Amino acid sequence: LQHKFCSEGKVYLSILEDTGFWLESKILSFIQDQEEDYLKLHRVIYQQIIQTYLTVCKDVVMVGLGDHQFQMQLLQRSLGIMQTVKGFFYVSLLLDILKEITGSSLIQKTDSDEEVAMLLDTVQKVFQKMLECIARSFRKQPEEGLRLLYSVQRPLHEFITAVQSWHTDTPVHRGVLSTLIAGPVVEISHQLRKVSDTEELTPPEHLSDLPPFSRCLIGIIIKSSNVVRSFLDELKACVASDDIEGIVCLTAAVHIILVINAGKHKSSKVREVAATVHRKLKTFMEITLEEDSIERFLYESSSRTLGELLNS
Repeated sequence: LQHKFCSEGKVYLSILEDTGFWLESKILSFIQDQEEDYLKLHRVIYQQIIQTYLTVCKDVVMVGLGDHQFQMQLLQRSLGIMQTVKGFFYVSLLLDILKEITGSSLIQKTDSDEEVAMLLDTVQKVFQKMLECIARSFRKQPEEGLRLLYSVQRPLHEFITAVQSWHTDTPVHRGVLSTLIAGPVVEISHQLRKVSDTEELTPPEHLSDLPPFSRCLIGIIIKSSNVVRSFLDELKACVASDDIEGIVCLTAAVHIILVINAGKHKSSKVREVAATVHRKLKTFMEITLEEDSIERFLYESSSRTLGELLNS
């Protein structure tokens, strides 16, 4: 296909690039400049334009006609769409695009290592921005956010699997995993900070005990034993490097560990992560002894839970 359409492919890319510039200069700028009530009247039109553009671009990448420059422009344009457009009608398409670009980076023979690294770094940034947008949707409209995340479970799982299969132990792999860790840690920490009664701070026993955003993401993670192992490695690294710090966030990490350990793909790496979190928690011992607070309860509860896990 690449050979047959080599010359025509350049024409297609040129047309798509022109369409992309038009989308930025006309459609996205129009959306930025208009009031919300006016946009509601034209939502179907601009959503259809954006969906059609992304669909064609996805197909171009999928059949191998999109070169490095085209893919980079597409990713940058995707960031612009997320920053400008309200609603998440494009999320499934973007996840499919990220998956295709992640795979095609292995077979683009003309790209230098530096170009591939830049491309994959942008893939990770688009993915991070996407999850941040979905997380904000959860906070503002929980039911809509939950419907959205459940609707994109298939492409999200396929993207994570693609990164795991093709780019293990690379910056994009670690970046995607750290983004998947950050979402649940932030949500669980927020939930813990809102609790006023210590009786409500029972550690989770099952996936269903996690708050909704975390439940969806961790539910996708635990579908694959390989992803679970890599996820735990990255969680351990985040704790060791203080990317996850403080009693509340470390307790959130404990909750994630417990749910993974209760799943069918529990790993021997659970103990390694548990030991790392346990050591980090001990650095807060003197602080928590000085006050009677939720944090002290979380410290004691998490330390006890981790001790039981490590001694089991």
